[in-house]
Amino acid sequence: MTPATAAIVGYTGFVGSNLLARPSRTLKYDYLFNSKNVATLGQRSYEAVVCSAVPAIKWLANKNPSEDWAQISALLAQLRNLRTERFILISTVDVYPDPAGGNDEGYDFEAYADHAYGRHRRMVEEWVIENYPLAHTIIRLPALFGEGLKKNALFDLMTKNMLEKVSSGSAYQWYSLARLAGDVDTTLESGLTQINLVTPPIQMRTIQERFFPAERIGGMGSAPATYDVRTAHADVFGHPGRGYIADEEATLREMEGFLAAKCGTAG
Repeated sequence: MTPATAAIVGYTGFVGSNLLARPSRTLKYDYLFNSKNVATLGQRSYEAVVCSAVPAIKWLANKNPSEDWAQISALLAQLRNLRTERFILISTVDVYPDPAGGNDEGYDFEAYADHAYGRHRRMVEEWVIENYPLAHTIIRLPALFGEGLKKNALFDLMTKNMLEKVSSGSAYQWYSLARLAGDVDTTLESGLTQINLVTPPIQMRTIQERFFPAERIGGMGSAPATYDVRTAHADVFGHPGRGYIADEEATLREMEGFLAAKCGTAG
């Protein structure tokens, strides 16, 4: 398969920079865009475009929903000028109204999530589906770790930031961005239009005990967050019938390697 001449919108962000850092079998990123030059996006056509530019700070989107949608609307205004044979959107599992409900790509979105972050990002997905009905790929990511990590419960443990607010009972689905380029390749080669790149839920207690045994988390009484989104395409990633693209131990080993490189922590 000859790599498609591609553009990436959001190449300096957390996800985009990790995607660019590793080789791709399917995409050749000849055109790089961020907020500084996105206005020139429509000056030519592309074989493929990856968009990883939707704002990804959940608490801020929920605190200021009008500002969040204004940012997204400005991005969509630029994307309306786009000419591409395939549009690849990097999205989030937070689009599901019940992210703990075990839903997969076959879920019928009859309702939006009850928070602005998930609702607005599902609206972006709908825009992509409407504008590229036969030429879209939606890739949903869960909780992330990788080069450039600046927020989430794992980052709080790494930086000893407000650990009393990190619920030991919260269970997140962790994904290493070191996988993303390869998983995008697999998704495109398989012809999937939607994929949830999800792993089994892992409690923060497990991560704390394995990698940060000297730290204590919780104590503020906040309700634990629980995620358990599934994929119907686990077989494509070598895990048929399991609902996830990898198992818990493999995910923890990836996290161990990341932590060892960043802060010398290893299980």
